[in-house]
Amino acid sequence: MLNRRPPASGCSFCARRARREIAAPLDDVIDLIERGISEHYDNPDNAGVPWESAEGGYQFAAYTTDELLSDMIGLDLPRDNDGTLLKAIVEGIDNELWSEAHPFSLTPEQRLSISWEQYCEYVKFKRRYFF
Repeated sequence: MLNRRPPASGCSFCARRARREIAAPLDDVIDLIERGISEHYDNPDNAGVPWESAEGGYQFAAYTTDELLSDMIGLDLPRDNDGTLLKAIVEGIDNELWSEAHPFSLTPEQRLSISWEQYCEYVKFKRRYFF
């Protein structure tokens, strides 16, 4: 559960100020980002990703927090010109290495594709004239 702190009337990263509240505390933002990430990604050790030292490490893709936020998720921080906000978020997230949370499961897109292919096969060749 988030420990709610009052929003601030200014941003400590872009120095923008306003009469009303415009900025959430960074800890709250990091907590929300971390909760969202953990829906789909986890530490490779927790996710059961095989490790093979002779083969160079993890046998599935593993990402640093910076790579995950920037490349995989595409976190867009339009006012973070010098990268200080992204760096603060990366440093605030506890986990340093990420992989798919369920690397041995099909993605929802893969499940739908397989279901559709099975349905087409069934209609074309098994129940063609007997709907």
